[in-house]
Amino acid sequence: MIRFTRILLKDFIKKYNPPTPTKETIENFEKEINSLLENAPRQDDEEFQKNKINKFLGKISSIKEHYTYKSAVLKNAFLNNDKLLKHAFLSGIRN
Repeated sequence: MIRFTRILLKDFIKKYNPPTPTKETIENFEKEINSLLENAPRQDDEEFQKNKINKFLGKISSIKEHYTYKSAVLKNAFLNNDKLLKHAFLSGIRN
């Protein structure tokens, strides 16, 4: 007969739950995103914008590691110049 050891749900999913970002992490993210938004319109070259986005994501590596999905969404928003998606993403980070 098979026997199972009881594991608390929070212990089971612990490695899959990203940690809540600290206030400092969010402030650094906001500073970097504002810098990216200020510098992005200076050139319309797609390669330039991709490099800026990758540089930005590298600076906020802790968020990139723990919030991979949101980072991908943000990158796509900038590549597609989707202002509504950018706003929704930033609103979600601040709350």
